Amino acid sequence: MTHDPELVELFEYKVADLQRGREPRGGKRALAELRDYLLGCSLDVALNKRVRAADRLLKAAQSGKAGNAGRHLDGKPLGSGALEGEALHGEQVGALGELSLGELGVGGSPLGALGEMSGPLKDQLSSLNAAQSGPDSAANTRNEWDVLSGLRAGLFHAELRSRARQQARVWLKEPRLATLRLAYALTENLERGASGTAVPPLRDPFSSLHNPEIAAEVLSRLAEHLSVQVGELSKRYLQVRLALTQLADTPFPRTAAGDLVDANVQAAEQELLSEEVKKALIAALKRGPDAPRSATERPPIRSAASRLLTFLETVIPRSSGGLGLEWPLLDGLLYSQSATLRLTEPDPLALSLAIHLPGGQQTTWRGQSISWTPFSLGTSVAGHSERQSGWEIRLSDETDAHSGPAQAHATTQGAANIVRLSAQRPEVDSHFSGQPVRLVLIGKDLALELRPVTHSDLYLLSVEARLTAALLEPGTAYAHLRLARATAQRLRGNPISGEKVSAESASRYAAAPPETLLAFARQGAQTLLAYAAQGDDEALSRAFAEARTFLQLSRAHSEALLDLVRLSLQLHSLPIIGQADLLSVPEVNGDEYALLVFRGEPLTVKVKGRSVTLRNDYKGDLSAVMPGLSASAVRDLLVLPVPQGAITLIRAGERVAVGFQPILVEAL
Repeated sequence: MTHDPELVELFEYKVADLQRGREPRGGKRALAELRDYLLGCSLDVALNKRVRAADRLLKAAQSGKAGNAGRHLDGKPLGSGALEGEALHGEQVGALGELSLGELGVGGSPLGALGEMSGPLKDQLSSLNAAQSGPDSAANTRNEWDVLSGLRAGLFHAELRSRARQQARVWLKEPRLATLRLAYALTENLERGASGTAVPPLRDPFSSLHNPEIAAEVLSRLAEHLSVQVGELSKRYLQVRLALTQLADTPFPRTAAGDLVDANVQAAEQELLSEEVKKALIAALKRGPDAPRSATERPPIRSAASRLLTFLETVIPRSSGGLGLEWPLLDGLLYSQSATLRLTEPDPLALSLAIHLPGGQQTTWRGQSISWTPFSLGTSVAGHSERQSGWEIRLSDETDAHSGPAQAHATTQGAANIVRLSAQRPEVDSHFSGQPVRLVLIGKDLALELRPVTHSDLYLLSVEARLTAALLEPGTAYAHLRLARATAQRLRGNPISGEKVSAESASRYAAAPPETLLAFARQGAQTLLAYAAQGDDEALSRAFAEARTFLQLSRAHSEALLDLVRLSLQLHSLPIIGQADLLSVPEVNGDEYALLVFRGEPLTVKVKGRSVTLRNDYKGDLSAVMPGLSASAVRDLLVLPVPQGAITLIRAGERVAVGFQPILVEAL
């Protein structure tokens, strides 16, 4: 005999307690264990639906996101009324620790032994509350190892959501939105615990993935599914990979409605109708919402699966099976109640810091001050007056005049940023000591992590600059530019025109003015990047192969150019050269960029031993000057060919990144 219905009802009662601002019956640890048990076991469709809906309400309550009035369990099971299937989405805040199944007792028996019990579990709620809510119980004992683990997880989850939102903006540029459609189906399957959701068609009115907010929400939900504790991430990541592989293999699972369409098509083929009428009838049947999907949709879906898997690999730490950075490191807790974990003072070299806020009011980290005070405000939600309490954090932000442009997300007062954190707003990005910092609040504990200045907004422009530089290489009669033109012709569905891409046609490139040739090559680069963004990697590879064969070029040429194009499919940080001091002249010798902040005064950078000076011309426009060459205007992108390759300059406002692109084939 199973007690699944009673366990689901118990879960709903606990969620109702949390929603109404009370400690859940049995404690939060018991609630976390029960949730993990129910999400991991096999339930029938109705019970699974109730668990998923209650879980979403739980996450909304934990993050403090208020929904419409009445969207509470109020002590009633979801299956009993109008709230069946309703859910609020929210970001999970906090970490609930790693427990074994036996740690949750129901009426004195471990949860793992419930299969041997008799009688409904609801009758035992009072004994459960009495047994686990006492002053000396483990549920109410502060375990500061769990606190540190939760803060580490909170920082990681915040980064995961941030990366997901950034990547959504990249994939929104795909004309067919293949990767976002695949991510939508994957998220639905993961949330339902089944593999029945098909990849939605383009312009599906129910998914509306062309909307940037919805696209970001889809990837945020996928990130939320991976927002688990350190010890659980490798298993969860494996589950996501398996679900993604299954979805890529079967993106359009068969349904009863689809079988009915097939039967109707077969019946229509047997009807005694004119050929024209029969074709129109069959075409109408195949255009229906339940009609089988075209086989031509599968290759873009497979390419999208590869892109989505690559993204997941880059955000999952190596220790959990991915290729990304490790979890944030927290060595201890400032003002900790535990002597073992207590930090006497912040480590000035550490990139992260954890603070138990009630233990003090101020500290100094990396030579700058941090202070905090509790606050409480009255707010009105759905016509009801509520008190919102939290912590006001004051971060010193004394920056040097030569530092990069600040992009503060908090109120600046003098040389300090003031941010307010609460259960309703548990995380924020701000600036501290002239550097981006992320703050995460869990209960009364705060984690701060200094963030690298990634300049990821310049990354895609740098890929375009590198590709343009490759197309400008004059070697083998401008082989790369001719290859790009031939590839574009095939991608448009046209035959390759030998007259336009022959070696003889390259003579006009050599005779063209530098500005004209740069504009032409950049247009070719943008064309290739636009086709790559459509998400059909197989068609792109095939077009490159056909163009290479037609032009009788080596495989090295086409593969190197194709690899450059593929760099645009993922968003990365721009590698920046570190400077020992602000007065030295930066030197570019490898793959990294020298980042200059131009504010009117001339700036010089050395690239492979060549000096490049940025200064305003007589009209006040920014120009790049090299010895022996005329000045070139620096707008958003500039490529200056040199014998060993090309100097690339990309600009966004006052930021100018200077890099070097070596001759492509020699760089292999």
